[in-house]
Amino acid sequence: MWEFEPIIMPNGKTISVKTIYAKNRRMVGRLENDCVIIKVPIRWDDKYARECADKIYGNIKRRLLRHPEIANLKRRQKSEFKNNDNVSALGMNFHISVVPCETLNKKSYAKLDLDSNSIIIRVPSSYDESKNRQVISRLARKVISTATQPILSEIVWQLNSAHFSSRLGRIRIRDNLNTWGSCSKDNNITINFKLLLMERQFLDYVIIHELAHTKIRNHSSRFWKEVERTMPQYAQVRQELRKL
Repeated sequence: MWEFEPIIMPNGKTISVKTIYAKNRRMVGRLENDCVIIKVPIRWDDKYARECADKIYGNIKRRLLRHPEIANLKRRQKSEFKNNDNVSALGMNFHISVVPCETLNKKSYAKLDLDSNSIIIRVPSSYDESKNRQVISRLARKVISTATQPILSEIVWQLNSAHFSSRLGRIRIRDNLNTWGSCSKDNNITINFKLLLMERQFLDYVIIHELAHTKIRNHSSRFWKEVERTMPQYAQVRQELRKL
């Protein structure tokens, strides 16, 4: 793969750069553990891929030098849940109830009891503590996402109808580690799972941000004016969200 010069921060800290092949449909770059990782779609033409990698490297370098505090931010972790947790998401309240399963070779699964809004999760008793926690959290996220999907979709469509009138694709929930939201070229809107658990202003800002991308694909001054038109206080909310 190609080599890029390390990024030297104003305080002397060195950020290394690594490129790797991946099965991604698009090229992405992220900062992880003092290293910028650029994932190159394995099927892309080398010349075109190198041009895109150069552009991503340049954008990340400029952003890091302009905002050096980013290099000190901790990478977000996936939302974790455990037995007897009470969770509130988009106005819905859930109680997590974990039931050990003694049957050998029984797979873990989860279901939502609509009468009590309890998320009942069954996990094999053979799991160690680490895997147990991981499986419980994954299944809880899946059930909560499914239950709140109609509510989220309604919020997105209402904001779109009131301010943008764009033709939208799918509205999805993902527990991403690097982005709060995204908008694809087909206007598929993806929202970070964590936003379902946070104050409504953060969710509204991210939705408005992504809806603005249905009109303007870049982050030009015209784009931010479009966001401000819908959410005049967006700058303050955005600043608070970047700290989380």
